[in-house]
Amino acid sequence: MDNNTRALLINGLHEIDPVLAEVLDNPRTKIERVESSLLKTFAIYFLFKLEGFHPLKCYVGANKAGKVFLLSGNPSAFVEMIDQERIKLENDQAAADYFSLFLLVTEYTGTYYYVVNSAADVRFAPELDETEQEVKADFIKRYTPIIRPPVAKFKDDEFIVNSYVIEENALELRTGFISPAGVIIIEKKVLEENLPLVIYL
Repeated sequence: MDNNTRALLINGLHEIDPVLAEVLDNPRTKIERVESSLLKTFAIYFLFKLEGFHPLKCYVGANKAGKVFLLSGNPSAFVEMIDQERIKLENDQAAADYFSLFLLVTEYTGTYYYVVNSAADVRFAPELDETEQEVKADFIKRYTPIIRPPVAKFKDDEFIVNSYVIEENALELRTGFISPAGVIIIEKKVLEENLPLVIYL
């Protein structure tokens, strides 16, 4: 990422998280832009720095004027950024993409978490005992026809979108109720717990 973008993010973060701004000032902290056709004014960046067993990972949003939002673990900041973006979701695909982006960038990055679009995306531990192998086989059989990429449906003036995520060693269903202006309410439902998964940050 170019030095101008790094400087813009550092300056903006000084106001909301001086410690993170200092970390970003280290050239070993990597910056990657998250591509999204939904955003015209703001851009979202993924910040990553390897720190022993606990790497720094977070998402921030910024515009060219230097307004920066710290998005990780902060859904309200995402909604505020979208309000300034003045987004309008005009179809089901845009709403599904919006929900996927929201889930990606707002989750607290200190937990083991990722979105899954198929049962095959779930990362089981490489070495399983006999009981764990049975758990994996049963999981794949039951959830292969169920877990799919997010699909939105418009009903009663809002989009409803379902997505599946892994958090720690559990499978969860996240349902988003999204207005055309991007206001979002999330419901969470735990579907499976204590799965024999790979867990690392």
